[in-house]
Amino acid sequence: MLQTQINLEPLIQKIDKLSPMGHTVQKALALVSDPSYDADRLAGVLALDESMTGMVLRLANSAYFATAHKIASVKHAVNFLGQQNVKSLLLSASVSYLMNRPLPGYGLNRGELWTHAIGMAAGSRLLADRLGTGLAEAAYAAGMLADIGMLALDTLLQEEAIPNMNARTAPTVDLETQYLGIDHATLGAAVAKRWNLPDLLVDAIAHHHHPSLAGQGAKLAAVLHVADAVLVKNGIGAGHDTSNYPIEPAALEVVKVKPDDFETLFASITPLIQSAKSSLNG
Repeated sequence: MLQTQINLEPLIQKIDKLSPMGHTVQKALALVSDPSYDADRLAGVLALDESMTGMVLRLANSAYFATAHKIASVKHAVNFLGQQNVKSLLLSASVSYLMNRPLPGYGLNRGELWTHAIGMAAGSRLLADRLGTGLAEAAYAAGMLADIGMLALDTLLQEEAIPNMNARTAPTVDLETQYLGIDHATLGAAVAKRWNLPDLLVDAIAHHHHPSLAGQGAKLAAVLHVADAVLVKNGIGAGHDTSNYPIEPAALEVVKVKPDDFETLFASITPLIQSAKSSLNG
């Protein structure tokens, strides 16, 4: 059934209620984002939570950082990793509660959306860092949350029973609009706005499939768009869209990437995905 309009509020509430992040993660994220960041205070909060203690220590002792000596305390790990690495870990942990679930409406098995979110975050930060835009950490957060709208739309897609979903040529984002009256990027931006994220991130998330339509977040949207394309073209989080991801040439120009670079970029993103998974899951 074709839709022309939809009420956003129930969809936003559905995402909010799916699986709220734990109290420790909420408090730690607030501390690590505080302008008067205090590493020792953050370590004290993390040390009270067994799972967060394990995550921080796993990351600090991972092959990615190749430490000469094993790190045995949360306080040492937090100081060793630094503010941004700990912030990225906390964001990943909080989003993992939401995204590590199957989305049959999109053709995604359990863990595939989560893997894609990690890849989007890491790939977007990598591209933004190469550009020297100063947006690397914003890109990580926006990449992690870009597809969060799928969580609420998945059931609706299943109920619509869109004909030939596996064989169609139109990208899923267009079918969402056609059949549901909204796409996951627009819904994701509404969620980001509800969570009081910066307007730059809200705009970039809203337009990561069509970055040419973005406003203040145009450059960030282009970064997300290219990172998304690299992952989907390599089968990460592709679902029904493996061969149906239209790429805006203007975004490639903004990010200074050519389609021929996708394979090299994917090779750079893959170990970042594995490192993040190792830190969270052991």
